[in-house]
Amino acid sequence: MPNVTEEQLVLDRQIDRARSLSTHMLTCRVGGDRHHWTLCEPDFTPSVGLAIVHQCEKCDCIKRVTVSPRYGEVLASSYEYPAGYQIPRDQHAQPGERMLSSNAVRIVLWARDRPMAPLRRREE
Repeated sequence: MPNVTEEQLVLDRQIDRARSLSTHMLTCRVGGDRHHWTLCEPDFTPSVGLAIVHQCEKCDCIKRVTVSPRYGEVLASSYEYPAGYQIPRDQHAQPGERMLSSNAVRIVLWARDRPMAPLRRREE
């Protein structure tokens, strides 16, 4: 029997968790296509700084950021995830174990059939 490392066991658990997500939710994760952000009208007013809000065109995740208008530094940020996006800790997770990795997302996502647009060519 081959020797299975702890890293391989963790990846196997992450792959099983990734399989439970819809293709729609997998595409936005690191390892997939990532979020496709659209700048939106802010739905909050910070006491200090400039409000910037983006929403993902694919999964509807919302990213809210407060930026210093003078120095450009991020003063605060938060994410609001749609139902079914986050993976709760399960009984198989070891303490400190990441529930999902980009490797697990790639393994599961690229094994699924997905519609793909034709590649646009630049005019020379």
